[in-house]
Amino acid sequence: MSKSCVATRRTTPLQIERTVRLIHPFLKVISEPNRLRIFSVLTQGELCVCDIERAVGLPQNLVSHHLGVLREAGFIRARRAGQWVYYSIDKPALAEIYPFLCQVFDPERIGEETHFC
Repeated sequence: MSKSCVATRRTTPLQIERTVRLIHPFLKVISEPNRLRIFSVLTQGELCVCDIERAVGLPQNLVSHHLGVLREAGFIRARRAGQWVYYSIDKPALAEIYPFLCQVFDPERIGEETHFC
């Protein structure tokens, strides 16, 4: 079942704080362009470091560094198979924050009203 970006229009300060607390780590980690490239490549499925290197055009040491940051933040998984390590997006972790990302980035939620103090 696909989750859509439909949310209520009014948000309380407590809801805003919870949303910020949940999505801030993801946005902070993914804001680095190379990590965003790597994360985007991993949306295709599980890949080894050498495949990620080719896809993003970075040397192995930089790819490994960025994978480590993404893994430490809990947004990707690593699976060892012999001498190879395969990386994939941690779908449950992404599914947990996805509704909150939608709350912030859904254009349908942007109000047209102008309020004057």
